[in-house]
Amino acid sequence: MRRWARTIRLTVDAGTAAAELEGHREQLERMSAAGVLRHAWILGEEDGFLEILETADRHEAEAWCRESPLLEAGFAAWSLVPARPWEGGDS
Repeated sequence: MRRWARTIRLTVDAGTAAAELEGHREQLERMSAAGVLRHAWILGEEDGFLEILETADRHEAEAWCRESPLLEAGFAAWSLVPARPWEGGDS
């Protein structure tokens, strides 16, 4: 299994994307139940999200990423990069 960092940045205000934000939270719950979501944080005041996923490969990670209602509605930009633990110290 590999870990991935997905960032999502809203391209509209949170009020405009209220329904899609709720849908995104529901997607995170599904990802957690499936064992894919390892960690999730909100960036700023609903500016976006940082999420750590664990999947077999990039194809599977991208499939999960594209299912966000925020992305489907065109209300956010996203990126996906490989992630691995910091090996340089305690920080």
